[in-house]
Amino acid sequence: MLLVWWGKTKSGRKSTITIPKYFFTSYNLNAEKLTGQFKKMGLICDINDRTVLTDTGKLIFDKYKALWEIHSIKQYPTNLDTDFPTWDKNKFELKLYQMELKYYKDHAYHCKRMIDYFNSLNVPANAKEIHDEVNYYINQGSSNLAKVNDYKEKIAILKDKINENREI
Repeated sequence: MLLVWWGKTKSGRKSTITIPKYFFTSYNLNAEKLTGQFKKMGLICDINDRTVLTDTGKLIFDKYKALWEIHSIKQYPTNLDTDFPTWDKNKFELKLYQMELKYYKDHAYHCKRMIDYFNSLNVPANAKEIHDEVNYYINQGSSNLAKVNDYKEKIAILKDKINENREI
């Protein structure tokens, strides 16, 4: 992941940059020492005041950049080696969108049940708090259904991409 971090910018990173602390706290890496090893291995080099990937480093970067994108999605807790042993970003996103789709479908159903409940109370027309609640759940439900449609489209596109990759 550290090599991908070094390669994430087009013009390289300043050679004097402080490497983010999360490489130590999250991955138990001695990032400065590992950076030195990358330089010895010819994966990165310093040009003027910038640290850039070498051609060999770029090959490794290209291989693992999808892993970086998967790892950087914060709302999905995962063990990448267990859940995505091939580090397939499309399959990862498909699973993520399927979970989001289920959430928004379930929440839309909840909103409908709440609207039905409040409407069953037969409250007077001037019961502002109840009408506000109904309007809130109507808006939430509408928003959720729009997201459901959006996720359905995204899922269909990703399934097509995955199937196309299988055929290649």
